Amino acid sequence: REGIQPERRRRQQPVIADMPASLQEPELPSNALRLALLAVENCKPQLKVKQIKTGTKVSYNPMMVHPNQQLSLSVRWILQAAHARREAVKVGKPPTMAECLATELMLAAQKKGAARLKRDETHKLAVENKGQMRRRIS
Repeated sequence: REGIQPERRRRQQPVIADMPASLQEPELPSNALRLALLAVENCKPQLKVKQIKTGTKVSYNPMMVHPNQQLSLSVRWILQAAHARREAVKVGKPPTMAECLATELMLAAQKKGAARLKRDETHKLAVENKGQMRRRIS
């Protein structure tokens, strides 16, 4: 990818190269690419919530999410969950980023994990505030 600096690209390549060896679960697709696509698809949000302040009152307006933004949010949430999983280890040697990412992808493919939980929380908040969906404030 052109947008990533060369030194950052070098750090990412081993993580991506190590992933297929870590992804082995009997009920999931054997192909690492299919598993990653399934995980991203399972974490895509359909709705997002925009926070609007009017004076001291805060209201949440649900909005539909554009397909491009669905993809970027899904990938971002999976990467954040993998990073948080790695940072959560306090004792001993932390697992590699490839292991954490592989674990998070497997959980997301099973519709579990922190990324899927974030999607479900966003949808829950949007459904709770669906009465404000028609109200538009610029």
